[in-house]
Amino acid sequence: MFIMDDLAAAKKFLASFPKEHQLYDRFVLLYHQNIRKKLTEIGATDLDKREIVQLLNWVKDYT
Repeated sequence: MFIMDDLAAAKKFLASFPKEHQLYDRFVLLYHQNIRKKLTEIGATDLDKREIVQLLNWVKDYT
C-alpha cells in the first residue's frame, strides 16, 4: 500500500533532522488532513453503489 511506503520513506528521511522540529508528526498530520479533504470531496459527489463499496473498502484498509 502506497501510504505505508510514503510514511516509511518520510520517517527514514526526516530522521536526519532534529527531533524537536517534529517533522514526521507534522508530515503525518498533513497527510491525514489531505486524505480527509479528498474523501470529503469524493463523498460530496453522487456515487453509485460500486463506488461507495470501493470507497468504504479503501477507508477500512487505510484505518
